[in-house]
Amino acid sequence: MKTEAYLEQYHSLGKRINRLSREEITMRRYVTRLKNKNLASQDIIEKIEQRLENLQSYIDKLYRFAAPLKQQITETIQSVESREYQDLLLDIYINCHTFDQIASMRYLNLDTVERCHQAAIAMILLPEKPLNIREI
Repeated sequence: MKTEAYLEQYHSLGKRINRLSREEITMRRYVTRLKNKNLASQDIIEKIEQRLENLQSYIDKLYRFAAPLKQQITETIQSVESREYQDLLLDIYINCHTFDQIASMRYLNLDTVERCHQAAIAMILLPEKPLNIREI
């Protein structure tokens, strides 16, 4: 696995959790409407509720995976010698800031942020057994 792909996993996982959580909310509203207006048979409602339980179980699994992933990525980033580079990588991969946001927050130009990012990435040593969201 490439370094940037490894580091981007936490952000990707967060986006996946948010999307699935919104989907769950929509499905729950839909089931409530079906029940209240008697628009579907009990069998159909039970099937949807089973899918909702499966979805909630999967979301819970993702949440349980997110904490150790965040910790491992944070420890990997903290292995970089430069504190400035550590902060930059944490802002990008843990706090999910864009390069533009970082440039603005630190009063830097975008090219400088991108150059520092590439230099920081070059200093990263991946863990022996990196966690991988594809294993969920």
